Amino acid sequence: MSARIRIRSDTPRSLAGMRVVGFEYIVPFLLNQCGSVLYFLTLQSSDLSLAVPVSNSLTFVFTAITGWFLGEEKVHRNTYLGMILVLCGTMLCCWDKLNKTVEL
Repeated sequence: MSARIRIRSDTPRSLAGMRVVGFEYIVPFLLNQCGSVLYFLTLQSSDLSLAVPVSNSLTFVFTAITGWFLGEEKVHRNTYLGMILVLCGTMLCCWDKLNKTVEL
């Protein structure tokens, strides 16, 4: 008795899942890529010890603001407090770097 092995190909289904669905996915993707290009251009022209912490910390602020603007979730008061603390820390970092630049 010989057993038959059926090989099922899922290639057409997987290729169908890879297609671009529509405009609602292309616009955020392009905005994300523009942000990445802007980040790398900023890194070329600014001090690395200032640009990286500022951009990484402000990512959370912009994410919270964008989520609120799009109505994804109700913003809790702890979120506001966190955004204020991040902005204060970023401001202190920039202020310290500016004072060091002026003293030189």
